[in-house]
Formats: sequence, structure tokens, C-alpha cells
Amino acid sequence: WTVLLCVTWMAIHGMLEHHRGYGFGGKEPRFRPDSGVYQINAFGIFDDPNDLCLVFILVIPIAYAIFKAEKNILIRAVAGATIPASVYAAWLTNSRGGIMGIFGMLVAYTVARSKGARRYVIAGSAIFLVSIVAPSRFAKGFGGGGRLIPWGDGIAAWTTHPIFGVGYSDFGSYSSESKPAHNSYIHLLTELGVL
Repeated sequence: WTVLLCVTWMAIHGMLEHHRGYGFGGKEPRFRPDSGVYQINAFGIFDDPNDLCLVFILVIPIAYAIFKAEKNILIRAVAGATIPASVYAAWLTNSRGGIMGIFGMLVAYTVARSKGARRYVIAGSAIFLVSIVAPSRFAKGFGGGGRLIPWGDGIAAWTTHPIFGVGYSDFGSYSSESKPAHNSYIHLLTELGVL
């Protein structure tokens, strides 16, 4: 319940960011000048829209399981309301990997629940659908090898500070391109070290 309520709070915060220009605490969405889009974000490690989108994806199956299993109508309503709020907030993060994750999760669930040729029609339709209605940043591609450079910078910085890392929110200082790692594991390993 703590996870569901916190994620619902972050979803509301993100919707406020998107619709009125600022969320709780006056936090504004992140603007990407390279693609001209806004991405909602939250606080702490969820200041990165990609990490924020991942937590929305995590909550969707949890809320669905509670919705299907619970008999109490109030609990079902809260869990049921969390699903569309999380999907919409994930969309507002404009995270390409996150949107692919949601579509992949939904397709995997649907394919697992279907049989025969219908299974392949659903999978093919899903691939077509994500190609047509993907967020605006999909037109720019996935960045290719450009993400390997920050990964390498992060691993190199970690090897010099393996136990405690380089310090929280200091990844950009060690990245040759001043970019985030776009890899939560490498980013946290670099900043916080093994501990």
C-alpha cells in the first residue's frame, strides 16, 4: 500500500506538472531542447523521467493483482484508479524505454492469455500500434552508441571510487558529455559505490 499510494502521489504530481506547468513544491517538468518535448519528473532518484516511468510500470501489475483479488470495493477502487493514473503519468514522462516497457508488459499479458493464431495477430498489432502512437521522442531514435560513452565514463569513475562511489547527484561531473548514464544500475553504482 505504501508503494501504491506513493506512486499515485507521484502520478498526480506529474499530471499537475504537465497540465499547469509545475507540480508539488513548484517543481517544473524537464524540457529537452534536442527534441522539443517536456518530460514530467519527481524528486530524488525519480528526478530522472526514465526512472520515474519504471516505477509507474512496476505498480501497474501490482495494482491489477490487488484489483482482481480483493473483495473490498473501496480497496478495489483505489487499486483500479491507480492503473490509469500510472499509465497516463508514464506516458507523460515521454520515456521511450518506459513506453516500450508498458506496451511489452501489456502484450506479454495478452499473448499469454490468448491461444492459436490470435496470439500472433495481437503481437503483430502491438508492434504496429507502438510504431504509430509512440511518444514524440521516438522520431529521434534510441540514441544508438551514444549511451555507451556515459556508461564507460560511469564505470571508469566507479573503478576509482568503488566502495562509496563519487557521491550522490555527482554523475554528471564524471561524464565526459555531462549526460546521465541512462542506465539506473551504472548511475547508482557510480554515485553510491558498492555499499
